[in-house]
Amino acid sequence: MSFITAAQGGLLETRESGVYDPEFNDSKAIVRAFRHILTTDQEEHGVNDYAIEEETVDDFQQDVDDVIDATAANAASSV
Repeated sequence: MSFITAAQGGLLETRESGVYDPEFNDSKAIVRAFRHILTTDQEEHGVNDYAIEEETVDDFQQDVDDVIDATAANAASSV
């Protein structure tokens, strides 16, 4: 089971149990819940502890990024 599937299932189960209180806002409890879900997911699927290299964009992606940047710059300057 993936992290997202577990999180969605846990949220649905909590809501359906009647325990869910939309006014409840305990950030520590939320952090503990997500930590537990992530730990379980990593135990089942392994840990992705790789580093993303700086130069991962190929030429095509760079061309797309350049067009988007130019379009955004044109839109901003025409306001």
